[in-house]
Amino acid sequence: MNRLATRKTGIYMGDGGRIMLYMLAVNMLVAGVVFGFAGLFILLLFVWTQAKEFAQSRRTTERGAAIATREHFAISRVSSRNHVLTPSRAE
Repeated sequence: MNRLATRKTGIYMGDGGRIMLYMLAVNMLVAGVVFGFAGLFILLLFVWTQAKEFAQSRRTTERGAAIATREHFAISRVSSRNHVLTPSRAE
C-alpha cells in the first residue's frame, strides 16, 4: 500500500482508480460540450422563429399603412369628381 497516497486522501487508489477519475472528467467535459451545443441550437431556433414572426408582423403593418394611404387618395379623388365644395372652391 502506498503510504503517501493514504496520508493525503485517506483512500488508496491504484492505477484503475486514477483512470476511472480521468475518464469521468473526460466524460463530463464531453457531456458539457454536447449539451452546450444542443442549448445553443435550441436558442438559435427560438431566435429564428421570433425573427420570422416579427418580419411577418412588420410586413402586415406596412401593407395596412399602404392600403390606408391608397384609400385616402381614392376618397379624395372621388370627392373632387363629385364636385364637393371645399373651402378653397366655395367662392
